[in-house]
Amino acid sequence: MMHGPCGIAKTNSPCMKNSECSKKFPKKFNNETTIDENGFVNYKRRNTPFYVEKQGIKLDNRYVVPYNKTLCLKFHAHINVELCSQSMLIKYLFKYLTKGPDRIRAVIEDNMPAEITGETNYQEIDEIKNYINCRYITPYEAIWRLFEFSIHHRNPAVQRLSIHLPKMQNITFNSNQRLNNIIRQPGIDKTTLTEWMEINKYDTNARELTYTEFPIKYVWNNKYKYWSPRQMGHTIGRTFHIHPSSGELYYLKLLLNHQKGATSYEALRTVNDIIYPTNQTACYALGLLGDDREWDESIQEASFWSTATQLRQLFVVILLFCNVNNPIKFLEKHWKLMTDDILYKIKTLFNNPNFQVPETELYNFVLYELEKILNSNSSALTHFNLPLPTGSLIDDLNNKFLREELDYDIHKLKEENIKLVNNLNNEQQFIYQQILQSLHEKKNNLFFYIWSWWNWKNIFMECNNHKN
Repeated sequence: MMHGPCGIAKTNSPCMKNSECSKKFPKKFNNETTIDENGFVNYKRRNTPFYVEKQGIKLDNRYVVPYNKTLCLKFHAHINVELCSQSMLIKYLFKYLTKGPDRIRAVIEDNMPAEITGETNYQEIDEIKNYINCRYITPYEAIWRLFEFSIHHRNPAVQRLSIHLPKMQNITFNSNQRLNNIIRQPGIDKTTLTEWMEINKYDTNARELTYTEFPIKYVWNNKYKYWSPRQMGHTIGRTFHIHPSSGELYYLKLLLNHQKGATSYEALRTVNDIIYPTNQTACYALGLLGDDREWDESIQEASFWSTATQLRQLFVVILLFCNVNNPIKFLEKHWKLMTDDILYKIKTLFNNPNFQVPETELYNFVLYELEKILNSNSSALTHFNLPLPTGSLIDDLNNKFLREELDYDIHKLKEENIKLVNNLNNEQQFIYQQILQSLHEKKNNLFFYIWSWWNWKNIFMECNNHKN
């Protein structure tokens, strides 16, 4: 599959935008496949004398589109195929697959004819319209759903594991059930966590696995709520994400990731035959908290599905509400995870996907964004002995009110202005033009608009040379 021709050879190609190929072809020659700093793949494209002639233009390896020959031949169609080769790329695939279906917005207008209303020159003015947010389904998707084909498939299967403190598990029941019947319902209080502790009491093999490793060797029966040894298949376990500010619940998750064979909550808190009073103290005894390891794990876990903006907000929350022993070391470890949107904006600004941003500049921008979030929470980087951004960025931070005043969309305001001006009546248009004229001529005029309800008369008064 070849892209093009485009560029100078064919300026009217559909991919051309602003005299450049929007798909960034031709690509660069590469001797081997590499992965750039953003996790995207630069494929191997050898510089060979071979080419494909298309519309009289010679296209070499720089114009090859990633494809799968078997799929192209089987379906007789152009099918782009790329392999997710890094765990960080799962975040981008997850964001794309869960963005929701395509939408279309429709409006229903009911303009009644004059013969019904009995009025002449009737024109309905509907300032508030009823919009309908509809789902848009393409023809091939509609056919796919009519034939009830599989929409998606996940492999391997994932078992969601619940985490809760003692007597704090969620209970599901019908709204028409009585409380006594709910309490007496057998197995109502059983969860994957409580039954993991139960099976550890008599199964020696189960004691060799942590809570998250358990679904690899055991199967959860959701109907009768019990674990049984796995006979076939493969499943991985995933616990729910718990925010670091959740306290004991968060420390419970840390213990479940490291402790094996626990038969009770007390057993989870037991380290070297000592039962600790809280989950946090047990984590300290295991050495999970002395070097900010819990915060490192929290950031690393969130980086697989959170955007850079969300990671910066999480970083600030950890600084504000959690006891970070070494904030500078904590920042140095994770600041690169918070640069995705910054890199994208810079490369879009320069219209160059291969633009290399120096690490010092990226680090400076991350500090700038973190300082803004901290300022909105009545704090600052200096409160945690963290460095401030350098250069013009620190000037923007110092003038907070000016930054907020300049933070607007000019094009959006222009469109809104045109729309509002078109809705003015003749008298309002006259006042509007008078004010604009005074503004352009730099006159210090004071305007009054008085509406007298008793005679429906508008009086316009202008006081010249009045200084504000």
